[in-house]
Amino acid sequence: MLPENYPRRRDGSECSSKRKKPFIKDPLSGAERYARDKEGNQLYPNSEKPFARNKHNEEYYARDVRGNELYPLQHGKSVIIQDNNGRFYLAKMSDGMERYPRDAKGNEYYLQKDGKPLLLRKANGEYYLARNRKGYKLIPWNLLAEFANDN
Repeated sequence: MLPENYPRRRDGSECSSKRKKPFIKDPLSGAERYARDKEGNQLYPNSEKPFARNKHNEEYYARDVRGNELYPLQHGKSVIIQDNNGRFYLAKMSDGMERYPRDAKGNEYYLQKDGKPLLLRKANGEYYLARNRKGYKLIPWNLLAEFANDN
């Protein structure tokens, strides 16, 4: 059996077929794989199912050539992988630092757990704040209340 390949554009980039499944399987690993552009960045398909699945049938994020995971966008907003138990898996940078998702205006935003915003950590374990599209840090309301009570 010949391995499946994505159709190619003139510039050499792969593209997913609109008539077939959004992903092809890697013959060696058995995992679905993303199409790649001419630089080697993985591309999300234009489909209702944005995520490919690995050999363990788990969804995973597409990566750029540097190994940074990327969120797919639907209606301009980041789509986050969520398992059957409701647990979220955030995209990560190549160094392991989690990435905040973005809203339709390009602002990073906080996910919430038990009604409180979740802060993400850098690779060294330090918390860091989400930023708006202009680069300003966004202080979550629960931290703002702590600062106000210190005075």
